[in-house]
Amino acid sequence: MAIAKLSSNEAQQALKGCHSDWQLTADGQSLTRHFKIKPYAAVLALANQMARLSEEQDHHGDIRFGWGYCTITMTTHDVKGLSARDFRLAEAIDMLALS
Repeated sequence: MAIAKLSSNEAQQALKGCHSDWQLTADGQSLTRHFKIKPYAAVLALANQMARLSEEQDHHGDIRFGWGYCTITMTTHDVKGLSARDFRLAEAIDMLALS
């Protein structure tokens, strides 16, 4: 199945269904969320859970973490922008963050 790149309007609409901490990057080609978490073990656990979700969905975001924070940024490299896959992974991460 071909992956379709979302238009700017489609990405803005999809963003409305996400947690309010998700943001489109300035160029509109990526989706990102920053988590403030302590202690470090909790940050590492969240990063590992995000990595597991990424593997399950075969869609891998860029995860950065350090003391007190974890940030994930997603884009669909195949289409050089955002696709529905990015927003599905964001939804799964939101569910993870709520549990």
